[in-house]
Amino acid sequence: KDDEAIEALRRKINAYTQANIDRASLMEAVGQVRVRGYSFSKHSFTEGLGVIGMALPAAIKGRTMALGVAGLVPRLERKEEEIVALLRQVGSNLAVSGLGDAH
Repeated sequence: KDDEAIEALRRKINAYTQANIDRASLMEAVGQVRVRGYSFSKHSFTEGLGVIGMALPAAIKGRTMALGVAGLVPRLERKEEEIVALLRQVGSNLAVSGLGDAH
């Protein structure tokens, strides 16, 4: 998403929840995700659990989709490189299989 869409989402989250997400912190985190190509969320909703996720390289039936692997944070940290490589492989396979809109 572009920065304007992210800002609109941040405002909506802050308006409808107890969250108080500041723009600078959010955009810094988004920048890191954009550089790495994936997100690693740790302890965000449940202490000890996390998820590594990334957007698929091509939309499916006009919709942006994502893949993720959830688990215990220490296990995800140990296997981060392997999980990211597998997610990228699966995402590429889905894109070239004809499911992605790029074909």
